[in-house]
Amino acid sequence: MKRSEWDELLKGFYVVDCAVKSEKVAYLLMVQNDPPKRKGADEEWRLISWGPEVLDNDKSIISMSFYNFRPRPEISVEGSGRLYLADTNGNGYLTQYGKEEAPAIEKLKTFWEELYILTFAYVYKRNAVTNEWEEINLPESLLEDNRSTEGNRKYTLTDFDAFAPDAFYLLDWKGIVLYQESGEWQEIDLKSLGYKKLQTDGICCGPDGWVYIFGKDEKGGKIFQGKGDRWKVIWEASNEIYHIDFVAYQDHVILSNSHMLVKIKDGQIERFNPPIYCKYLSVRGDLLMIASGSEAAIYDGKEWKVIISPLFNEDGVYEPNALHLSTNETALLNDTLEATEGNSAEEAEAIIEELKTLDETAIAELQTNIYNAVKKDLKK
Repeated sequence: MKRSEWDELLKGFYVVDCAVKSEKVAYLLMVQNDPPKRKGADEEWRLISWGPEVLDNDKSIISMSFYNFRPRPEISVEGSGRLYLADTNGNGYLTQYGKEEAPAIEKLKTFWEELYILTFAYVYKRNAVTNEWEEINLPESLLEDNRSTEGNRKYTLTDFDAFAPDAFYLLDWKGIVLYQESGEWQEIDLKSLGYKKLQTDGICCGPDGWVYIFGKDEKGGKIFQGKGDRWKVIWEASNEIYHIDFVAYQDHVILSNSHMLVKIKDGQIERFNPPIYCKYLSVRGDLLMIASGSEAAIYDGKEWKVIISPLFNEDGVYEPNALHLSTNETALLNDTLEATEGNSAEEAEAIIEELKTLDETAIAELQTNIYNAVKKDLKK
């Protein structure tokens, strides 16, 4: 791509999701950095399609605008290669088909080339023939909760995944896991492992046969590994961490959170260092797409290819060295403390420990955010 394309279509917007279709086509969903504040103004969301080998007129990206989606919309590619977009207010959009009503999403995913939506109480599959959303078989305990007229729900679903059409895992935000075993629904509460204040918001069925769950409590973030009624914690952090995305890729699971990107296999966790900072993940076949801020890259299992970035020049050459950022924790801390001289020694030590948990790309984005914030303040 060219820097002028980024300036025209991406400047002033940031990524909220991504989806890869092939090595030649991928998508970003973006929203305005500063939505309009005047009454009656519409907030703009942009669907960016990347495809330099399929687009005309020497373009690498094109844009389609949508207005007043309810956050956070998500995108996913179905089996035929069409892109689907849905939000939390029942708005749906399928390329080559148009707008339609859809269940109000918590999560939108593609399983076995078919689209599935998780709401806070149900799971739906899109019938590609009738274009209707059909409710899948759910546990009776959840259905009873949905029929109840009492104010307090037992379950509020936040994520889902599956090994097979009869082996779904549904995750409740308070640590309850509803799962199918031999087609029958079972239930386990992870708080029974001794984490009474546990909150959970991410689940992934791994290629290694294990299920991984991200959660947190008053002591910090946690990753659980298990299956059925057998679970254990394989990683803990003492600081505040929030989950962002979870995917199964090749023979391992990839997890992104507010502090790091890791890959997991058989309970073993190691850092995963892509060429750009990453929050959002998408997998299709052997392709992994990552995106965050205003950048995106695709990995084919051997090599990374940055496809969207403000660091492309006008000749279409990616120049990552054009941005000079220190990744030393102490240097960053000193720069921060110079602007906030009121910090005590104890607070400074806490900041150092926090920074040591970040990988280099996360530190680079933090520095960029500090720079942009200071620059914005100077303009006031």
